[in-house]
Amino acid sequence: MLVTTASGISPYDSGRWVINTPAGRHVLVNDGGAELYRILRHASTVEQAREVFNQSFQATLSAEAFDRLVQARFGGYAILQHDGPAVAQPEYIAGATQLLTPRAAGWLALPLVPLMRHRWYWGLLGAQVCFVGVVAAAVPMPTAPAAAYLVAAPLVCASWVVHELGHVAACAAAGVRHGGIGVGLYAYLFPVLYADVSNSWQAPRGVRLRVNAAGIFAQVLLASGLTVGYLATQLPALLLASVSIGVSAAWQLNPFLRSDGYWMLSDLSNTPNLHAAASQSARRAFSLAGFRACLAGRAKRPTRAELLLGVYGVLNRLVLVAVVLWMLSRHGQAIWELPLQLPALVRQAWQLHRWPQPQQLVALGFYAMWARFLVAQLVGRYRSYSLPAQPA
Repeated sequence: MLVTTASGISPYDSGRWVINTPAGRHVLVNDGGAELYRILRHASTVEQAREVFNQSFQATLSAEAFDRLVQARFGGYAILQHDGPAVAQPEYIAGATQLLTPRAAGWLALPLVPLMRHRWYWGLLGAQVCFVGVVAAAVPMPTAPAAAYLVAAPLVCASWVVHELGHVAACAAAGVRHGGIGVGLYAYLFPVLYADVSNSWQAPRGVRLRVNAAGIFAQVLLASGLTVGYLATQLPALLLASVSIGVSAAWQLNPFLRSDGYWMLSDLSNTPNLHAAASQSARRAFSLAGFRACLAGRAKRPTRAELLLGVYGVLNRLVLVAVVLWMLSRHGQAIWELPLQLPALVRQAWQLHRWPQPQQLVALGFYAMWARFLVAQLVGRYRSYSLPAQPA
């Protein structure tokens, strides 16, 4: 065996396979890459693997050329025996800290597991959404006293934990190994809870969709219970919490952030790394070379999938532009003044004299967002020169 025993392979969709690596990476390969992996898995020597490969693919690769092929396909992922340490994957959640172990998360998610494997899963989700939405629209929001917010706020925070438990429960229902639940910083700015369900990549698309929607399912289930409680007791805190949780669940459908909506769209379109693929498609469509090809009549007619991917890439950029313009229009003065005020703000915060004002915090977020963007561009350029080619 020339690959590590801890790695494995499973089907992804028609003509594509996922290799699960010991480091937790998931490498997408085509039929040829999957066959090469199986050859390496069953061969005891490199020479034996080369002979089987040449027979299977009717090739005449030399030992040196075969070694280059294997390294280009699988090097840098700790898939191969005696390979170096795996190259770190991009971190979407920085400073991730586990709060619940996989065992504890699985135990807490047990009550949700039967619902996650129910054959009417999608129907139950739709019914709950309609119930919460209709009540929220039909019942005027009562004037809530301060005490109601003290009750609603913990319930909303608890719903975020329930959301992650939903993902864990869906994995357990499908027999997919899950990790724990933790907290980290999305985009190095926003505190978020997360559940490690990365092994769902090895499951069929239908299971992946259930896992990705399960957090919303669990949140809306809690909101439905609170709505029933409000209808029975008329306590404003319960309606306030229910509506807030419903809004929180709806926000998860945002397809432009790496939230549930993004992963569901990625699965529906069968496009792993959707952001990267859409950005690349948009760059090709609107590049100078692409414009010249159109003028010369040499441009290849895009498929429907390529066209939709390019539109998504453009919309993704427009959303970022809209956020930047909103920040400049609402907090432009604070953004321009922050560099001059920053030393005094840091000194005052350090001495506990005064905490930054909300508009100054928005300005800090503005600069942090652009700093992260520039760092990501630099790191991406560095990796493009230093990393091995991605498997096809």
